[in-house]
Parts: sequence; C-alpha cells; structure tokens
Amino acid sequence: MSLHNEIGPDMRAPRLARADLLAQAVALSSSGVGGYVLESVVLVACAAHHLAGIGFRMLIGAAWQERPQPVQRARAFTAVQVVIWACCLLLAVGVVPMGAHSIFHADSLASLQVAVYALPGVAAAVTSALLVRPARQAGLKHSGVDAWLAAVPSALAFAVAFSGPQAQAGTIDAAVGVAIVLLLPLRALLHLGRLLN
Repeated sequence: MSLHNEIGPDMRAPRLARADLLAQAVALSSSGVGGYVLESVVLVACAAHHLAGIGFRMLIGAAWQERPQPVQRARAFTAVQVVIWACCLLLAVGVVPMGAHSIFHADSLASLQVAVYALPGVAAAVTSALLVRPARQAGLKHSGVDAWLAAVPSALAFAVAFSGPQAQAGTIDAAVGVAIVLLLPLRALLHLGRLLN
C-alpha cells in the first residue's frame, strides 16, 4: 500500500472530520436528552451510535498518528476510550429490555418531538456521508460503509415520527430502536477490520 493510501481521511479532510466530530457530539446530546425525556427507545439507540461514532473517530485518528504520543496523553486517551465504550455498552444493553418492554406495553409517544430530537442526528449523518469521498480516495472502503451505516439510525429515528398512527408510534419506536442497536456490532467489526489492515 502506498503512502497516499495510508493517509487517513481525518488527515486529508481535517476540517470536515472536526465538523463531523462536533456534529456527532451535538447529536449525542440531543438524542440522549430526547431518549430520557420522551422515553424513546429509538433515540437511546441513536445515542449509542453517536457515542460509538465519536469513539471510532478518535480511535482511527489515533491509529493514523505517525509520531508516538507522550505517556500522559496516551493514558488520558485510553481512559477516555474506556469511558466511551463503557457508556456505549450500557446504552446498547439498556435498549434491548427497554425496547422489549415497550413493544408489548407501549405508551403514547410524542412523535413530532422525536423528530425534533433526531434532527441533529440527521445533520451528523450528512457530515459522515461527506467523509466518504476522502475515505474512498484514501482507499478505505470500510470507512465509506460505516458512514452509510452511521446515517441509518438517525434517518430511521426521524422516519418514526411519520411512521403511522399516534397509538402505534410507541411500538414502532421500540421495534426500530432494537433493530438499530443491532447495527453496532457490524460497525465495530468494520472498524476492527480497518485497524487490522
């Protein structure tokens, strides 16, 4: 592999990568608050994906660093990664029983409010999609696939708001939320393959 292909998309489009990281952080905050306030399963699942997206971006960015990091910075980075993945795991594991309960005992859901809280996630999906081009130019097909997978949760969460009658919105929200969280292992495998390559 040439040096041209070894340069990560974060290094070839640093401003866009930073914008994507910021968009993911805003979307994480919005979906997390929305999931708590509205008791929306799909928003909690989206929060797990946004948190994972931040973790993946940091992990891949660190992997492309050519210079070794100081010991203190490396330890701080490891601590942050542990916190991110522990929180992501808690969110993902919490979605399954929450969704299973809501499927059979769903309460009414303020669907339009779900759309409002999911809107920053749609913006984050756009920034992630824009990173596909530099990723392809760098020969990183895994990154392009992950960008599209990262867009799926927010798009589905936004679609839940207009998916059907208000009475069925809670059930649809729960079913979609459980389905969304199942994409996390696939994204993790894609990034693992990318790091191993």
